[in-house]
Amino acid sequence: MLSVAPAELAEIELLPFSLHWPRVDEDLTIESLLRLGYGD
Repeated sequence: MLSVAPAELAEIELLPFSLHWPRVDEDLTIESLLRLGYGD
């Protein structure tokens, strides 16, 4: 997702267990965010 334009990342959907970027068809699960240590 590093090569994606900011405009493509601007639209995000919050799903029950993940974040979804429909314009680039990418998902990031809440579980993976927690494993990465976000929020510590």
